[in-house]
Amino acid sequence: MHSYRVPTSRGSASSNTNSTTYTVQLWNFSVAESLIGSPIVVDGYIYVNSRFDNPRGSIYCLNASTGTEVWNYTTYKTSGDSPPINGIPFSPIVVDSKVYFGVNFGYVFCLDAYTGAQIWNFTGEGYSSSPVLIDSYVYACFGNNVYALNASTGARIWNQTISDLTGYLVVTGGYVYVTRRGDDDSSNGVVCLDASTGVKKWEYITSEYVGSIVVSGCQVYIGSYHVNANDGNIAFTGNVYCLDAYTGIKKWNYTTGSYQGNSPIFTPTAADNIVYVGAGNNVYALNASNGTKIWNFTTDGNADSPLFLTPYLYVSSGASVYCLDVSTGARIWNYTTEISTAHRWAWLSASSPVVTDGQVFVGSVGPQYSTYPYHNVYALNASTGEQIWNYTIEGNAGSLTVADGVVYVGASFATSGNRDNEGNGAVYALKPTAVTASLQPSTIIVIAVVVVVMILAVVFIVYRIKRKGAKSSPLTPPPPQP
Repeated sequence: MHSYRVPTSRGSASSNTNSTTYTVQLWNFSVAESLIGSPIVVDGYIYVNSRFDNPRGSIYCLNASTGTEVWNYTTYKTSGDSPPINGIPFSPIVVDSKVYFGVNFGYVFCLDAYTGAQIWNFTGEGYSSSPVLIDSYVYACFGNNVYALNASTGARIWNQTISDLTGYLVVTGGYVYVTRRGDDDSSNGVVCLDASTGVKKWEYITSEYVGSIVVSGCQVYIGSYHVNANDGNIAFTGNVYCLDAYTGIKKWNYTTGSYQGNSPIFTPTAADNIVYVGAGNNVYALNASNGTKIWNFTTDGNADSPLFLTPYLYVSSGASVYCLDVSTGARIWNYTTEISTAHRWAWLSASSPVVTDGQVFVGSVGPQYSTYPYHNVYALNASTGEQIWNYTIEGNAGSLTVADGVVYVGASFATSGNRDNEGNGAVYALKPTAVTASLQPSTIIVIAVVVVVMILAVVFIVYRIKRKGAKSSPLTPPPPQP
């Protein structure tokens, strides 16, 4: 179930100099469904998850060097299969030669990472989430229950019933943190459980919708929002909360103000006693001890969750990528992604950046329902924002992973306006290889003339040295006269 595309003129890459060109694509692997997660690279294999429109999906395992399919596991089984399933797989976790993943309608699976053979499965009730693997436990949410499973056998160790679970799940420091979101003010908040027993340790209730959780040190940070009515337009007021990780007591909160956007939920980033958040079209830096604002930076569009790498902070906003100074919020550079100007959309967006080895990798994403499916993958200098290369692929370049110098792109193809059709997808492996450009005839002539002149100069210098040496040598006495 795969094919290879022959690169066309669209699949070209160029540098920002005239002396070097790049060959980029190593291989691509096509699937008949949309890819919904970033490629995961482990021990020379790539694992990706996909979805059909009915809904169902697959987990694929590919050879990272060649792109050939090793195996795939489809999450659609008939009533005669065991178990009979029908759902969309979440992004897999690959640990100790095993692949763990959840299916949105109440399943967790464990497969052999090399063969795809099923080792065990667990069936719960209700909508499930992507599992979390810590030590010998697999944690997952099913409907109104949090489960801890034995990672080797799938056997249930404990479960705890909590109403209105959202599926956000963080396990760290011996605790399990989950979020709740319901229809009334008393059912929104964060719950902390003991990771070994499932016993509830504490619960924090807020009147706002709670997003994802970040635990750093002994503090829990959450982003929340509530909806404002503003002349018929939907607007949000955001808050960042800081809770004690062991007691749930609120230490502080910071209100980001009113903003608009397609996704009101934001995820904080905590590092070096600073909490960074992107809410609306602003990026904030807050003091992690007391929540006071250190700085904020206004972007051109909705700011995603920032990525922290000393001394820079990288964030995607609209079609642009920003690089900010972590201490002051000053803009170091920004780069706007683009595609053919004949097919540009007002809300073209940039994917979350991946930063490694002094480079920033980012993809461009356009409307899903479009007749123009081509978008770019960019490599930028992490310090200056200067473009190193770009490569055009078929599909939205929304999911990037970089491993061993190769950029793996999970691409979902744009469709032709049929909202019931998820479209196709592909995995691309991109690795730039510098190639010296061919010399023009005029350049060859100039080089030849320079070489000839250099040779003549050397000959002349040698001649002068020999002549000088001959004049300075003792004279030979004349032969005797007869």
